[in-house]
Amino acid sequence: MSYLLNTASTVLRTPKYGQLLASCSDTPVTSSSICTFSTPANQGYNPYTGSELTIATTSTANDTLTLGAGYWLLQCFLGFENNNGTSNHATYEFELSGSTAGTQGATDISQKSSLDDCCLRVYVPTGSTKDVRLLINSVVFASGTLQVDDDYTSLLIDYVSI
Repeated sequence: MSYLLNTASTVLRTPKYGQLLASCSDTPVTSSSICTFSTPANQGYNPYTGSELTIATTSTANDTLTLGAGYWLLQCFLGFENNNGTSNHATYEFELSGSTAGTQGATDISQKSSLDDCCLRVYVPTGSTKDVRLLINSVVFASGTLQVDDDYTSLLIDYVSI
C-alpha cells in the first residue's frame, strides 16, 4: 500500500501499524484517572522507532505518548470490569497537548454499545512532536466494581511518515 502525499512528485510511504496496552490502576476509576501505556509480551506490538513514537512520563509513569512527525490515527478500546452496569459508567478521551481531542469512548449502556472506542487523528509537522494522554474524563459510580480490565483493552496505532 502506498500513499500520494505530494502532487508534484510521487512519494511512496509504507504505513506502520502497532498495538499497545492501555491500563489504569485506579479502583474504582475516577474522573481524574489517567491511563498508562506499555508493550507487554503477547499483548502489544510497537514497530516504531524512538523518533516516531515514545512512551514518556508526564504526571504518572508511562502516561504519555510522544508522537513524531507524520500522520497518526489512534483508536483505543478500554474494557471495564463493571458489576453494576445500570448505575456505573465512564467515558474516556485522548488529550492532545493539554486539551481533549478526538471522539469520546464510553462504557455506558445508554451510549452506542458496552465498549465504545475513542479515536484521535493527528498530523505532526516535520521537526515537531505532540504529546498524547488517555484520560478517564467522566465517571458515574454508585456501587460495586468499575475498573479497567487489561485483558479487554487495546490501543491501535496507524502511522504514515511525512
